[in-house]
Amino acid sequence: MADWGVHLLDYAMKGMNVGLPSYVYGAGGKYGYPPDDAMETPDTLMVTYKYPGFNIIWDHACGIGTGLFGLREGVAFLGENGTLILTRNGWEVVPEQAVNSRNYPPYCYPCDDEKRPNTLRMEAVEKRKGQGKGLYLHAGNMLDSIRSRKLPNADVAIGAEVAILSHMANISCRVGSALDWDIKAGKFIGCDEANSLIKANYRTPWKLPKI
Repeated sequence: MADWGVHLLDYAMKGMNVGLPSYVYGAGGKYGYPPDDAMETPDTLMVTYKYPGFNIIWDHACGIGTGLFGLREGVAFLGENGTLILTRNGWEVVPEQAVNSRNYPPYCYPCDDEKRPNTLRMEAVEKRKGQGKGLYLHAGNMLDSIRSRKLPNADVAIGAEVAILSHMANISCRVGSALDWDIKAGKFIGCDEANSLIKANYRTPWKLPKI
């Protein structure tokens, strides 16, 4: 989760223009690889992050190369009119069919006998590949920021926030319960076990440097 999570969840956070959630629930375990190997995070995990008006849902299973939409990795923004599918290789839009969507007044699909037009709610956008210059553009943006003294497009604060988001799921899975997050205090509410996992506990003589 702390590997691919930070590479993908920032798409979801910045796409929805949000920060950290108020609630997280992660459930999973070591199902695909030996339970006694050196890996401490679950190889199979499903997570729900709660935000006002929507959820961000994460799902991974190590060792399985084909996931939702037939893709190995990616992010999908599910909307009323269609779904935006975004990967490191490009993006596309899959329209929603009106017959499968909510119409007003509400009706029950497929139990409603009234025929509904099977039309698309928006135009499809075929997959558009990226330029394959991500690393080049990142390095160029960093150099531009050094010259201008402006923040880069992906500054350290964004990286820190998405790292916290990923570890929130790992911690929820480890303690075995849903957790509420105090955004201002930067800690979980009412769970000492979860809060003890927020930062590393170093072995003597190692310690976290003080600035």
